[in-house]
Amino acid sequence: MKLAAQLFKASAARSRGRLALLTGAVAFGLLVLFLFSAYHHALFDNSYTAWVQGHDRARQASWSGETLPAGDSDPLWMQLSLASAYALGDHATAVMYVATDGGQPELPADLPRWPEPGEFWVSPAVEEFMESTPYDVGARFGSTKLGVLPESMVAGPDQRVVIMGMHKADIPDPVPVYSFNDPAVDISTQVVGAVIYLGVAIVLFPVLILISIAAKLGSVQREQRYAALRLVGATNRQILTIVTFESLVAAVGGFAIGTAAYFAARPALFELSFGGGRQWPSRITVTPLQWVVVALATIALIFLSNAWGMRGLRLSPLGVARRQKPERRPSVARLVPLLAGIGVFIYVYLSVDENRGDGSTVYQILAAVLATMIGLVLAGPWFTYALGGLIRRLTQSADLFIGSSYVRAHAAAVSRSVVGVVLALFAGSFFLTAVSDVPADFFDQRSDSFAPGTVRVEGADQEEIAQIEGAPWASDVRTYPQLAGVYMVMPCADASRYLDNVSCEGGVVAVNPYAPVRQGDYYGADVAEIAQELSENQGAYIQYDEDGQPIADTVALVQLREQGDVEALRNIVAPRADSVTIGEGGATTDTTIRMLTLLTYVGIAVTLVVSVISLVVSTYAGLLERRRSLLSLRLSGMTLRQLGVMVLVESFVPLVVMATLATAAGIGAGFVLMHAVSYTLSARFTGMYVAVLIGALIAAGFAIGAILPSIGKMTRLSVNRTE
Repeated sequence: MKLAAQLFKASAARSRGRLALLTGAVAFGLLVLFLFSAYHHALFDNSYTAWVQGHDRARQASWSGETLPAGDSDPLWMQLSLASAYALGDHATAVMYVATDGGQPELPADLPRWPEPGEFWVSPAVEEFMESTPYDVGARFGSTKLGVLPESMVAGPDQRVVIMGMHKADIPDPVPVYSFNDPAVDISTQVVGAVIYLGVAIVLFPVLILISIAAKLGSVQREQRYAALRLVGATNRQILTIVTFESLVAAVGGFAIGTAAYFAARPALFELSFGGGRQWPSRITVTPLQWVVVALATIALIFLSNAWGMRGLRLSPLGVARRQKPERRPSVARLVPLLAGIGVFIYVYLSVDENRGDGSTVYQILAAVLATMIGLVLAGPWFTYALGGLIRRLTQSADLFIGSSYVRAHAAAVSRSVVGVVLALFAGSFFLTAVSDVPADFFDQRSDSFAPGTVRVEGADQEEIAQIEGAPWASDVRTYPQLAGVYMVMPCADASRYLDNVSCEGGVVAVNPYAPVRQGDYYGADVAEIAQELSENQGAYIQYDEDGQPIADTVALVQLREQGDVEALRNIVAPRADSVTIGEGGATTDTTIRMLTLLTYVGIAVTLVVSVISLVVSTYAGLLERRRSLLSLRLSGMTLRQLGVMVLVESFVPLVVMATLATAAGIGAGFVLMHAVSYTLSARFTGMYVAVLIGALIAAGFAIGAILPSIGKMTRLSVNRTE
């Protein structure tokens, strides 16, 4: 170890570029891994749902007619309500009705007691809203607020939850719940977690390749010196210690930098809204076990990379100078996983009618995606070998022939240098093909088709409507009939007040406000004519009274003076919250698909950058290994330009071909998915994505071209005078 430290000190200045590359690769890989691990720990820590899952199990048993065993304690009678009258601002509020019915039910770990009638607990987000609004929104839930729910019972600082004490007789269809501390289990979350782990593995894979290549580069650069040490008596173990020492020094520096970068970037995760809200900072953390595992994995990767790079020394100290062992021809069996994945896609496409897929279809497609990704990795050497043979067969150029021969002889190594790009492009193409048909206004949807400031109230009785009409915050209140539960019928003259692009001058129009965009409106002379059209064209069930007139519900449209006045309206109907529906015209934001799309683009960008760096370093290492061969070719009459073309063929052509195959496979998989399960969207890919892909490949070509001048130095006679 002392000798290794002395040699490192003597050669550190000349190795600073490679050591900096290795340090940066380790730091970046650890940063990505730590950030993901911390946020994953928070995102999929569903222990806060344990108290809710007791209710969910009881509700499921009630629906299926099962009888759950009674617990040791008294039951808590529960029912969940998501009534729109309980909403706060633009966000829904989950209200859990509870009734102890005079008993002593089990308590969640951190809850002091269950609320009695008139009492309620609120989440931190509800507490914050109550303090910021001038309206007494707490009156909807009871007269006495007991306090704020602990973090262990709430998903995050943005989740709006209220536990509302009631009399058992006042809870609609309550179920008895006995346990609130059983381990939370959510299979769907585990599936989603597996998919996200897959995405992170795709991003980290090229980082691991870069770390391996950078660590092995030192072995390639110094193999002559290490062979000389072998000749004077150094053992294989001592050589490996020397090689590994300097890589471990760089890795320790990378670990320190990556750790510091993680702590600096961690606060940004606190503001990241994914899946409906932010996560608790206390949950966004890396566990001690994860620290240890990552550190040991980094050491193992460095050690194995160096051991693999110096494996030639184990054969012969003299042979290392001229070892150039061609790899075995890749077996056609490598194609089996890829063909299996493609076969499943074809089976799904042919056996499932359009838009008729179910849950099993989704699992089949997911299995096909995994098989295809594994297949692309395993089949890469076979495609590379076949590509080299094809170019060699078709070309008449010496430089192309030599380059393709190298590709053919080192198919596995060439394939490994581009596998990160292959996986990223397949996964990215698959996801982006599935979401590219999402309309541009999807992320800022309207909650209904009415103008901002207009509130639609369904189910309100005459007394409640009268209170709204007399309220100072309501500038206009009008009532209209509603048919088939969704179609509101209003005069054309009134429709222009609330709707855009209404093409009628007289009569009435029936509008479905639940549609994301207004479509399928019906026009007629009166309500009876509209009812007939709905029966004939929509198959709607319409009831008629004794006089033959359609029976309709009553809907009120309320024009508010200020947007925040909707809270006062909700307070009026809150006593009958489960019977009244409130729809507020305006914009709401759907961030989940937007976040996934942005993460996909970022993942592809990061993977491409890291993969290109890996490709450049790998190409440079290959040039160092072959410097004698390059010198021989130069002495035989090949020009530097011909040598450059040869290297481009070896590095860039396999990248373009494999990237094209991966992109095509991803697009095809996306088309199969949308064909099978999507009713509203069609699979397509955008020209921008294709342009970005082509631009990335061109950038990779320029990056490889940037190292070509080093060939001139490697093949200069003054540098090789001792060979």
